[in-house]
Amino acid sequence: MTKKFAFLFLAIAIVFSACRKDTDLTTSTTTGGDGGNGIPPSVIVSSSLVGVVTDEYNNPVEGASIRLKSNTTVTDENGNFMFSNVQMEEDGALVTANKAGFFKAYDRVRATSNSTSYTRIQLLDRSIISSFPAGAAEEVAFDGATVKFQNNGFVDANGADYNGTVNVAAHWIDPTSDVVDQQMPGDLRALDANDVYSVLETFGMVAVDLIADNGSELQLKEGMSAEINFPIPTELLNAAPTTIPLWSFDEVDGIWIEEGSATKVGGMYVGNVSHFSFWNCDAPFPLIEMDGQVVTEGGYPLSGVTICIDFADNSWYGASGYSNEEGFFGGKIPKNENLVLSVKDDCQNTVFTLDIGPYTEDVDLGQIVVPGMDDYVVEVSGTLVTCDGTTPVENGYAVINSTYLQFPAPLDDAGAFSQTVLICESDTEITVAGYDFDELLQSDPVTYAVSPGSANIDAGTIVVCEELEEILTATADGVTVTFVDPDIFINADSISGLSNYTIYGGGGSNGNPNNPDSLGGFELLFVGDGVGTYTDVPYIQYWSFDQTTGMKTGYNCQGCAVTVNVTLDEGPGGKIEGNYTGEAQDFNTGMTIPITGDFRIDRQ
Repeated sequence: MTKKFAFLFLAIAIVFSACRKDTDLTTSTTTGGDGGNGIPPSVIVSSSLVGVVTDEYNNPVEGASIRLKSNTTVTDENGNFMFSNVQMEEDGALVTANKAGFFKAYDRVRATSNSTSYTRIQLLDRSIISSFPAGAAEEVAFDGATVKFQNNGFVDANGADYNGTVNVAAHWIDPTSDVVDQQMPGDLRALDANDVYSVLETFGMVAVDLIADNGSELQLKEGMSAEINFPIPTELLNAAPTTIPLWSFDEVDGIWIEEGSATKVGGMYVGNVSHFSFWNCDAPFPLIEMDGQVVTEGGYPLSGVTICIDFADNSWYGASGYSNEEGFFGGKIPKNENLVLSVKDDCQNTVFTLDIGPYTEDVDLGQIVVPGMDDYVVEVSGTLVTCDGTTPVENGYAVINSTYLQFPAPLDDAGAFSQTVLICESDTEITVAGYDFDELLQSDPVTYAVSPGSANIDAGTIVVCEELEEILTATADGVTVTFVDPDIFINADSISGLSNYTIYGGGGSNGNPNNPDSLGGFELLFVGDGVGTYTDVPYIQYWSFDQTTGMKTGYNCQGCAVTVNVTLDEGPGGKIEGNYTGEAQDFNTGMTIPITGDFRIDRQ
């Protein structure tokens, strides 16, 4: 029986910067949907998602907050995250990733019932690139793009006129980049000015955040605008239409909304916007659905490999994504176009190409056999057990690292895992490590030598019994909640000479250790300076949400009667350890309750 694919980055949108004349650009539409807003309804399935979050230099990002519908988690020290058996939209569930110092990221991942999908998200640096008085007209340049602001054109988060310093963080997203699918928000599904559902082709995007002196967000004053100049890559200049719609990203629905237009002026698109988020120069075009499966000659499914779709004449940049655990892939491709499908190995070398298209309607490519790959496929399997050496790990995963790929391998009820890895010629080793999030333990990584023709790796029984490097506990009324891989941010206060310490925790089934269906989060803000005892605690909060009952519990306070003891502060690159004790208000009863906790966290 043919199984439907678990959609990955190919929906990301199909970032085809297509080489068409302006008059050829038409709209692929779907009307109706939920509530008449043009967005078509989607089938909800129970599925799993495994992902990796990195920065622009491909370094793993630890402690990023990840949200998938009502589910939340944080990335571990390897940048990995996982959701098991959660509700996802079959045609694309919205995933968000957020961490201080980066622009918030948005991804859409399609799902197949009772299967695992993979994704990779790249966070963009959110450093301040320009600061100027709100009363001054200013032009800010970045990455070849510019934004021109009017004087006295800003309001704060409450809509009041803002007269302080405007701090600008901005980033241009190159539509011809090999990693544009990892950087851009959503998957280019859109609603045009007539509320018609479309899919877009991008000629470039910008992200702009306006930040007040106190760190809160600013916006443009009603009736004011800013001029954005988008650079058009040389490869796309001839194909770029004279006038193109402008689209802003709706962070709630994860969809692009048409707002105005931009005009081609030399090598730039120039347009005016009335607010700031992500902005996009895009033209809609017709698409069809495609799916298929990649396997070796020996019948091994090629899971987690990169699948690329490009135009056959190399005139446009295509899209890429990952096959799911059974080698299935799929997404939207251009209608009536000659295309090339390619498969890349662990080192991102192209190992197979296939001419496909043109197609006039949805197509199933069936099973695609990739020759010569059996010697490069290594199946890594094993079982994770607890410290007693026999009890299976229930809440955890195995992390398998090769040269380029790094994905958590989910566990079955017996603690067993199995992951197929497509190595490349230069690969020499694979490492395997296990994590147990119920007991806050990990295993030492084990390294295995690999080369073309290597036998499959049986890691055997892996005992997960080493202390996790980072933990955070929160105890209230005798119930202790433990968060794995917490995060800490420290910002110097130029006035007091002290620092604002903010500790975050959250994710998955860690909301309440006695309830596997709960989600949870934690935040503690205190003012201090290295090792010491501090009582200036502006804020603390813990919350737990039970998905089965819809009940939210927890506590919070502002100007808290809480004492924080920092017992170790090794500075950047080292550890911060300590504890806290005090009182807070229960969410539901309003009563004051005692709270305590401990933390051991890496400083970035």
